[in-house]
Amino acid sequence: MSTKPSTTRPSGKIVPASLRNAYPADAAAITTIFLEARATSMAYVPTLYSQAEIRDWVVNDLMNRCKVMVACIDRTVVGFTVRYNDWLEQLYIHPDRQGLGIGTLLVEQAKRASSGTLRLHVFQQNLRARHFYARHGFTVECLRDKSQNEEQVPDMVCLWRAGR
Repeated sequence: MSTKPSTTRPSGKIVPASLRNAYPADAAAITTIFLEARATSMAYVPTLYSQAEIRDWVVNDLMNRCKVMVACIDRTVVGFTVRYNDWLEQLYIHPDRQGLGIGTLLVEQAKRASSGTLRLHVFQQNLRARHFYARHGFTVECLRDKSQNEEQVPDMVCLWRAGR
């Protein structure tokens, strides 16, 4: 599956973006985006694993167990989502490509691929992500303390339902 939407840079220039299923060869780019996005936007989240361990997780767990989509500009992976059933497990955009609508393309694709509901976890401190998800129709289902994830950072579960 490949879609060819476009995003607009702040300068107004249209940037063609495409979505496709991830390939094992995308693991290095996905790992880099994951690490750089977290380092840039979520300094409060500890780095628990090495780059090699995260790459192994991407290849051996995510790509085998989940539906992984990538967003590409000029054939370069610039963002990704990981969906498992009706859970949006991961959504990350490279820091240099944030604010161009790529996250919107990815979350809207995940919503279309869902059964009509989609849940996700987001760190409570991640205000930018919380606002993004709220703009896309997600509501807070519950707040969770830091004991419920391996990062030991308070998070929340958000829910989207079709037709809301």
